[in-house]
Amino acid sequence: MDFQYICHQLLKSHNKVFIVTVLRGVKLVAQAKKKGAPMPNNDELNKMYLQGWTMLTQVSSNEPLYGKVESVTISHEKMRALLVPIDQKHYMGIGCAKPCNADTIMKNAERIIAEAKA
Repeated sequence: MDFQYICHQLLKSHNKVFIVTVLRGVKLVAQAKKKGAPMPNNDELNKMYLQGWTMLTQVSSNEPLYGKVESVTISHEKMRALLVPIDQKHYMGIGCAKPCNADTIMKNAERIIAEAKA
């Protein structure tokens, strides 16, 4: 699967999306960002990657009861982050400026991931 393609397509799919990353666990695999996107330093980035992976793996323990995890949303005052599982090893992090329509962004992500898997 072409993760760089997924990142670029999702970045272009909505004007509020400013960064898209694909990670394998806590390791960055691919990334696309808009010019001027706010970026933390490397230590903060690594901390965020670990937090995302931890959140997804923890909520996944509820799948036998509720079904597959579709996404995890983190909402800050100025931005919203969406964590989307791609497969057992990879997940996508999507950074969006607020206000944003998370449902539309999620539909775009699902469509682009499905196209990339086909």
